[in-house]
Amino acid sequence: MIKLKNALSSALSSSGGQKVGSILFLGGGGPYNAQEGSTSLLIQGKDKVLIDCGPLVYASLQKETDISGISIVLTSCTESSIGSLATLVSHLSQESGQPKIYCADHLVERIEMYLYNVCGLPDGTVLFCGPSGPSMDVSFYETSPETATCVLDFDKYTVVHSGQINSSVFPVIEKANPIKLKKLGDRASDVMVFHDASLTDDDYGCFYERLSDHADKFKNFFVFGHSEEDGQKMMFTHRYMRSMAKKGGVQEFNIEQSFNV
Repeated sequence: MIKLKNALSSALSSSGGQKVGSILFLGGGGPYNAQEGSTSLLIQGKDKVLIDCGPLVYASLQKETDISGISIVLTSCTESSIGSLATLVSHLSQESGQPKIYCADHLVERIEMYLYNVCGLPDGTVLFCGPSGPSMDVSFYETSPETATCVLDFDKYTVVHSGQINSSVFPVIEKANPIKLKKLGDRASDVMVFHDASLTDDDYGCFYERLSDHADKFKNFFVFGHSEEDGQKMMFTHRYMRSMAKKGGVQEFNIEQSFNV
């Protein structure tokens, strides 16, 4: 069983489980949200994996952590995911060689065009990787011509990240790979879900009520893409739903493994 615990409370607790990694929430709001920060998270275990690099992310990374050795997972070719990508990969390439990028096949050409033709980086600055990395397996599910959902399988836990989407991502995964969705459900206690969510039923983000059944099943269920105030209202309604949106943006959690049922 995997639990995310606030890093400070985890350090003060004597009854926690075994730490198997950490997650740094760099933001949980929209791409230009200076208060809640651009939605992005950094998973730190055997390797460092950044999911999305919106306009405000590079500055947050520089302030909060050592960026060397970071691999990058992208869920879209829009500003929300690549707004400060060119700056990050330029920095990484100067420090540690060719940075690795993981993204869905249908996004590769447009991201290459952005980095090399728009931003003017030298060809070959980044390495677009296949579905497997040193410490994780990655699968992507197309949700639109510009977006995708990703599932990252690590040794002790799995991360599901919806990317930008205005409906539940689970039917998308089920349609593309029903066996994968069943495996996620069978080990739900070891899965962390990060899902785009909106307090209102419109086309901007997934209406949070559509996620209630999955939030009950996957107890580590986080939502993003809204204000802190909207996030508080969602959490008040749903016991297992937690919002990434917080003024000040950055939050750090330890990933703890417990063997108690």
